[in-house]
Amino acid sequence: MNENEKIDYDISSLYFSKTGKGPNVILLHGFGEDHSIWKFQVESLSKDFTVYTPDLPGSGASAIIEKQNLRITDLAVIIKNWVWHHNIRQPVILGHSMGGYVALAYAQLFPDDIKAVGLIHSTAFADSMERKEMRKKSMAFIQDHGTAAFLKTSIPGLFADINHPLVSLCIEKGSSIQAGMLMQYQEAMMQRADSSVLLSSLKVPMLIIAGLYDQAVSYADSLSQSYLSKQTHFYTLRQSAHMGMVEEPGRVNKILQQFLKGL
Repeated sequence: MNENEKIDYDISSLYFSKTGKGPNVILLHGFGEDHSIWKFQVESLSKDFTVYTPDLPGSGASAIIEKQNLRITDLAVIIKNWVWHHNIRQPVILGHSMGGYVALAYAQLFPDDIKAVGLIHSTAFADSMERKEMRKKSMAFIQDHGTAAFLKTSIPGLFADINHPLVSLCIEKGSSIQAGMLMQYQEAMMQRADSSVLLSSLKVPMLIIAGLYDQAVSYADSLSQSYLSKQTHFYTLRQSAHMGMVEEPGRVNKILQQFLKGL
Protein backbone atom coordinates (compact mmCIF):
# COMPACT_ATOMS: atom_id res chain seq x y z
CA MET A 1 0.00 0.00 0.00
CA ASN A 2 1.26 3.48 -0.81
CA GLU A 3 0.24 7.06 -0.24
CA ASN A 4 -1.65 7.26 -3.53
CA GLU A 5 -3.80 4.22 -2.88
CA LYS A 6 -7.46 5.08 -2.39
CA ILE A 7 -9.91 3.14 -0.27
CA ASP A 8 -13.50 3.19 -1.47
CA TYR A 9 -14.88 5.30 1.36
CA ASP A 10 -16.66 8.64 1.18
CA ILE A 11 -14.54 10.95 3.34
CA SER A 12 -17.47 13.33 3.74
CA SER A 13 -19.27 10.58 5.70
CA LEU A 14 -16.53 10.52 8.34
CA TYR A 15 -17.87 12.45 11.32
CA PHE A 16 -15.42 14.51 13.35
CA SER A 17 -15.24 17.29 15.89
CA LYS A 18 -12.80 20.20 15.59
CA THR A 19 -12.10 22.38 18.61
CA GLY A 20 -9.57 25.06 19.51
CA LYS A 21 -6.72 26.83 17.72
CA GLY A 22 -3.03 26.09 17.35
CA PRO A 23 -0.92 23.11 16.20
CA ASN A 24 -2.93 20.13 14.97
CA VAL A 25 -3.64 17.14 17.19
CA ILE A 26 -5.71 14.13 16.12
CA LEU A 27 -7.13 11.81 18.78
CA LEU A 28 -8.21 8.38 17.52
CA HIS A 29 -10.62 6.38 19.66
CA GLY A 30 -10.45 2.65 20.25
CA PHE A 31 -12.60 -0.43 19.67
CA GLY A 32 -16.23 -0.06 20.71
CA GLU A 33 -15.85 3.68 21.28
CA ASP A 34 -16.48 6.95 19.48
CA HIS A 35 -14.90 10.41 19.53
CA SER A 36 -16.66 11.35 22.79
CA ILE A 37 -14.25 9.16 24.78
CA TRP A 38 -11.83 12.12 24.49
CA LYS A 39 -14.19 14.65 26.11
CA PHE A 40 -11.86 15.51 28.99
CA GLN A 41 -8.80 15.77 26.74
CA VAL A 42 -10.54 18.01 24.22
CA GLU A 43 -11.57 20.40 26.98
CA SER A 44 -7.95 20.63 28.15
CA LEU A 45 -6.00 20.60 24.89
CA SER A 46 -8.23 22.93 22.87
CA LYS A 47 -6.89 25.87 24.87
CA ASP A 48 -3.56 25.55 23.05
CA PHE A 49 -4.14 23.22 20.09
CA THR A 50 -6.55 22.50 17.26
CA VAL A 51 -7.97 19.15 18.34
CA TYR A 52 -9.63 16.80 15.85
CA THR A 53 -11.58 13.80 17.12
CA PRO A 54 -12.98 11.68 14.28
CA ASP A 55 -15.31 8.71 14.56
CA LEU A 56 -13.59 5.84 12.79
CA PRO A 57 -15.63 4.25 9.96
CA GLY A 58 -18.57 2.33 11.42
CA SER A 59 -18.29 3.97 14.85
CA GLY A 60 -20.32 6.82 16.28
CA ALA A 61 -21.84 8.94 13.53
CA SER A 62 -19.46 7.80 10.76
CA ALA A 63 -20.75 5.59 7.97
CA ILE A 64 -19.64 1.98 7.91
CA ILE A 65 -16.99 0.89 5.44
CA GLU A 66 -18.15 -1.59 2.83
CA LYS A 67 -14.98 -3.64 2.43
CA GLN A 68 -14.11 -7.29 2.73
CA ASN A 69 -11.04 -8.20 4.75
CA LEU A 70 -10.75 -4.83 6.46
CA ARG A 71 -7.24 -4.09 7.70
CA ILE A 72 -5.80 -1.55 10.11
CA THR A 73 -3.87 -0.09 7.19
CA ASP A 74 -7.20 0.57 5.42
CA LEU A 75 -8.30 2.69 8.37
CA ALA A 76 -4.96 4.54 8.30
CA VAL A 77 -5.41 5.36 4.61
CA ILE A 78 -8.94 6.62 5.26
CA ILE A 79 -7.62 8.90 8.00
CA LYS A 80 -4.85 10.08 5.66
CA ASN A 81 -7.38 10.92 2.93
CA TRP A 82 -9.49 12.76 5.50
CA VAL A 83 -6.39 14.68 6.71
CA TRP A 84 -5.58 15.67 3.13
CA HIS A 85 -9.21 16.64 2.40
CA HIS A 86 -9.29 19.02 5.38
CA ASN A 87 -5.73 20.31 4.89
CA ILE A 88 -4.61 19.23 8.36
CA ARG A 89 -0.88 19.87 8.25
CA GLN A 90 1.73 17.92 10.25
CA PRO A 91 -0.61 16.56 12.90
CA VAL A 92 0.34 14.78 16.07
CA ILE A 93 -1.65 11.54 15.99
CA LEU A 94 -2.48 9.90 19.31
CA GLY A 95 -4.53 6.71 19.48
CA HIS A 96 -6.23 4.75 22.22
CA SER A 97 -6.06 0.95 21.91
CA MET A 98 -7.23 0.14 18.34
CA GLY A 99 -6.78 3.83 17.54
CA GLY A 100 -3.13 3.39 18.45
CA TYR A 101 -2.81 0.62 15.88
CA VAL A 102 -4.21 3.02 13.29
CA ALA A 103 -1.81 5.76 14.42
CA LEU A 104 1.17 3.41 14.02
CA ALA A 105 0.00 2.29 10.58
CA TYR A 106 -0.30 5.97 9.61
CA ALA A 107 3.23 6.64 10.84
CA GLN A 108 4.53 3.69 8.84
CA LEU A 109 2.71 4.58 5.62
CA PHE A 110 3.16 8.36 5.80
CA PRO A 111 6.24 9.03 7.94
CA ASP A 112 6.83 12.52 6.56
CA ASP A 113 3.30 13.71 7.29
CA ILE A 114 3.27 13.56 11.09
CA LYS A 115 4.89 15.60 13.82
CA ALA A 116 4.67 12.91 16.51
CA VAL A 117 2.76 9.74 17.32
CA GLY A 118 1.39 8.31 20.53
CA LEU A 119 0.06 5.07 21.98
CA ILE A 120 -2.41 5.36 24.83
CA HIS A 121 -3.09 1.90 26.24
CA SER A 122 -1.97 0.45 22.92
CA THR A 123 0.91 -1.60 21.55
CA ALA A 124 3.18 -2.05 18.57
CA PHE A 125 3.34 -5.79 19.15
CA ALA A 126 1.19 -8.13 17.07
CA ASP A 127 -1.41 -10.31 18.75
CA SER A 128 -0.12 -13.40 20.49
CA MET A 129 -1.74 -16.73 19.64
CA GLU A 130 -3.63 -16.54 22.92
CA ARG A 131 -4.91 -13.08 22.07
CA LYS A 132 -6.00 -14.21 18.62
CA GLU A 133 -8.01 -17.05 20.16
CA MET A 134 -9.66 -14.56 22.50
CA ARG A 135 -10.62 -12.38 19.54
CA LYS A 136 -12.10 -15.36 17.71
CA LYS A 137 -14.23 -16.16 20.76
CA SER A 138 -15.28 -12.50 20.96
CA MET A 139 -16.31 -12.53 17.31
CA ALA A 140 -18.41 -15.65 17.85
CA PHE A 141 -20.06 -14.06 20.89
CA ILE A 142 -20.82 -10.86 18.98
CA GLN A 143 -22.32 -12.83 16.13
CA ASP A 144 -24.56 -14.84 18.49
CA HIS A 145 -25.53 -12.15 21.00
CA GLY A 146 -24.94 -8.74 19.42
CA THR A 147 -23.02 -5.59 20.27
CA ALA A 148 -24.73 -4.54 23.51
CA ALA A 149 -24.41 -7.95 25.15
CA PHE A 150 -20.73 -8.16 24.22
CA LEU A 151 -19.91 -4.70 25.55
CA LYS A 152 -21.73 -5.41 28.81
CA THR A 153 -19.39 -8.34 29.37
CA SER A 154 -16.17 -6.71 28.12
CA ILE A 155 -16.15 -3.03 29.07
CA PRO A 156 -16.22 -3.31 32.88
CA GLY A 157 -12.95 -5.27 32.77
CA LEU A 158 -11.27 -2.38 30.96
CA PHE A 159 -11.54 -0.27 34.13
CA ALA A 160 -9.51 -0.67 37.31
CA ASP A 161 -12.81 -0.13 39.14
CA ILE A 162 -15.54 -2.17 37.43
CA ASN A 163 -18.10 0.08 39.14
CA HIS A 164 -16.67 3.26 37.65
CA PRO A 165 -19.57 5.64 36.86
CA LEU A 166 -18.59 5.86 33.18
CA VAL A 167 -18.78 2.10 32.54
CA SER A 168 -22.50 2.26 31.75
CA LEU A 169 -22.05 5.29 29.49
CA CYS A 170 -19.31 3.54 27.49
CA ILE A 171 -21.60 0.54 27.03
CA GLU A 172 -24.46 2.77 25.94
CA LYS A 173 -22.30 4.71 23.47
CA GLY A 174 -20.74 1.64 21.93
CA SER A 175 -23.98 -0.30 21.59
CA SER A 176 -24.92 1.66 18.47
CA ILE A 177 -22.06 0.05 16.52
CA GLN A 178 -23.28 -2.70 14.22
CA ALA A 179 -22.24 -6.20 15.26
CA GLY A 180 -20.78 -6.85 11.82
CA MET A 181 -18.57 -3.78 12.13
CA LEU A 182 -17.26 -4.88 15.52
CA MET A 183 -16.41 -8.25 14.03
CA GLN A 184 -14.52 -6.55 11.20
CA TYR A 185 -12.57 -4.52 13.73
CA GLN A 186 -11.67 -7.67 15.65
CA GLU A 187 -10.49 -9.38 12.48
CA ALA A 188 -8.43 -6.32 11.49
CA MET A 189 -6.75 -6.19 14.89
CA MET A 190 -6.08 -9.91 14.81
CA GLN A 191 -4.44 -9.70 11.39
CA ARG A 192 -2.34 -6.61 11.98
CA ALA A 193 1.41 -6.90 11.57
CA ASP A 194 3.97 -6.39 14.29
CA SER A 195 5.14 -2.75 14.27
CA SER A 196 7.94 -2.96 16.80
CA VAL A 197 10.58 -2.51 14.09
CA LEU A 198 8.87 0.74 13.14
CA LEU A 199 9.45 2.14 16.62
CA SER A 200 13.20 1.68 16.31
CA SER A 201 13.26 3.66 13.06
CA LEU A 202 10.85 6.45 13.97
CA LYS A 203 12.16 9.91 13.22
CA VAL A 204 9.52 11.69 15.30
CA PRO A 205 8.85 11.72 19.04
CA MET A 206 6.85 8.83 20.46
CA LEU A 207 4.47 8.94 23.43
CA ILE A 208 3.44 5.85 25.38
CA ILE A 209 0.92 5.98 28.21
CA ALA A 210 0.36 2.70 30.06
CA GLY A 211 -2.05 1.66 32.79
CA LEU A 212 -0.57 -0.31 35.67
CA TYR A 213 -3.67 -2.52 35.86
CA ASP A 214 -4.29 -2.85 32.12
CA GLN A 215 -5.35 -6.39 31.19
CA ALA A 216 -5.93 -5.62 27.49
CA VAL A 217 -2.42 -4.25 26.85
CA SER A 218 -0.11 -5.49 29.54
CA TYR A 219 2.02 -2.99 31.40
CA ALA A 220 5.06 -5.23 30.85
CA ASP A 221 4.59 -5.05 27.06
CA SER A 222 4.19 -1.28 27.15
CA LEU A 223 7.32 -0.89 29.23
CA SER A 224 9.40 -3.18 27.03
CA GLN A 225 8.48 -1.35 23.83
CA SER A 226 9.33 1.99 25.40
CA TYR A 227 13.00 1.17 24.80
CA LEU A 228 12.57 0.64 21.05
CA SER A 229 12.43 4.30 20.05
CA LYS A 230 15.16 6.77 20.87
CA GLN A 231 12.58 9.52 21.29
CA THR A 232 10.09 7.73 23.54
CA HIS A 233 8.27 9.55 26.32
CA PHE A 234 6.85 6.89 28.67
CA TYR A 235 4.30 7.49 31.41
CA THR A 236 2.61 5.21 33.91
CA LEU A 237 -0.96 5.63 35.16
CA ARG A 238 -0.93 4.03 38.58
CA GLN A 239 -4.69 4.05 39.15
CA SER A 240 -5.83 2.96 35.70
CA ALA A 241 -6.42 -0.14 33.66
CA HIS A 242 -7.19 0.37 29.94
CA MET A 243 -9.23 3.59 30.12
CA GLY A 244 -6.91 6.16 31.57
CA MET A 245 -8.47 9.01 29.56
CA VAL A 246 -11.54 8.77 31.80
CA GLU A 247 -10.05 6.96 34.82
CA GLU A 248 -7.33 9.57 35.39
CA PRO A 249 -8.25 12.43 33.05
CA GLY A 250 -6.34 15.08 34.99
CA ARG A 251 -3.12 13.07 34.90
CA VAL A 252 -3.53 12.22 31.21
CA ASN A 253 -4.23 15.85 30.34
CA LYS A 254 -1.04 16.99 32.09
CA ILE A 255 0.97 14.33 30.25
CA LEU A 256 -0.45 15.33 26.88
CA GLN A 257 0.10 19.03 27.53
CA GLN A 258 3.70 18.41 28.52
CA PHE A 259 4.40 16.16 25.53
CA LEU A 260 2.73 18.40 22.95
CA LYS A 261 4.23 21.63 24.22
CA GLY A 262 7.68 20.06 24.13
CA LEU A 263 7.55 19.27 20.41
